Amino acid sequence: MRTGGLWNTFVTVGRATAFLNLLCATVPAAVAEFVGALELGDVERAYRDASSIDFSKNVLSLEPRRLLVMRDASSGWVDLGDPDRVVNTLVQNQIQPEWLLTMQGSYLPGPTTKTLMPHCGRFDMSAPSSLGAE
Repeated sequence: MRTGGLWNTFVTVGRATAFLNLLCATVPAAVAEFVGALELGDVERAYRDASSIDFSKNVLSLEPRRLLVMRDASSGWVDLGDPDRVVNTLVQNQIQPEWLLTMQGSYLPGPTTKTLMPHCGRFDMSAPSSLGAE
């Protein structure tokens, strides 16, 4: 990350027709299965019998010319993949949900505080720049 690499957040944006065209070009049999089930009005069958597809490997990586990678510095997106990141994001944005106040047993420290209450010490109060950079 520090040398200019980008973190794949797997946030995808596009028109539904663009995604459908991409699927038709890369996994046409799976699309045909799904369409066939939908034509019969059997949505449950469509999902039950759907082939397992690795979207990154079986779709995106096969059509790189259709993709665009962008640096996202302004959306505010944060990987909330573990409890520490959730708490860090809440603290940094000065959000104080009742459950967190109850968990801590007292007032939530401000975003510049480096540690939480002793019984919540497992939460790392890292600087905002460290979020998602693990």
